[in-house]
Amino acid sequence: GRRGRSQPDAESGVRLAERVIAALQTEPAVCGRVAVATVGGGFLFHDGIAVLLANQRPRLGPSTTRIVTWQPADGALRLVDRDGRMLRSAADRGLVEALAPLELPTTTGVTAAARARSGGWRSVGLQGGLDDPARIVKTLAEAARLAAGAE
Repeated sequence: GRRGRSQPDAESGVRLAERVIAALQTEPAVCGRVAVATVGGGFLFHDGIAVLLANQRPRLGPSTTRIVTWQPADGALRLVDRDGRMLRSAADRGLVEALAPLELPTTTGVTAAARARSGGWRSVGLQGGLDDPARIVKTLAEAARLAAGAE
C-alpha cells in the first residue's frame, strides 16, 4: 500500500470481493448470474482480466456477459466513460445507462474494462473511491446488480 494510507478498509482484494458478494445477497434479486472476481495483472496491462476472460469464455461468453471493473484510486468514485492507456475506447453505452441511477461523475482513465472490450465483452469501468471506502462495497454491489439487468 501507499504510505499513510491503507487499502480500502485495510482489506485484501479477496476480502473485499467477499463483502461485495454479501452485499449483493441483501439487494433485490438479480436477473441472471453475477460473478465477482479479483484479478491481478498490473495497472499498465490489465492482463489478469484478459486471462480470466480467455479461460472462462465458454461460461462467460461476450454475448451474455456484462463486465464492471473497479480501479482503486484516490478521489471520489467515478464512472470511466472513455478509457485506455494509449487508444481510449468508449464504455458500453448500455452499461453506462444502466449505471445511471448510481449518479457517479464521469471521467477518463485506465481500467480493465478497456481490455475486456478489446476482447469483445460489454464493459464499463469504475475508478477511485479510496476517499470514501465505506461506500465502495455498496456501490460495487449495486453496479453489478444494475449491469446484470442491462439490455
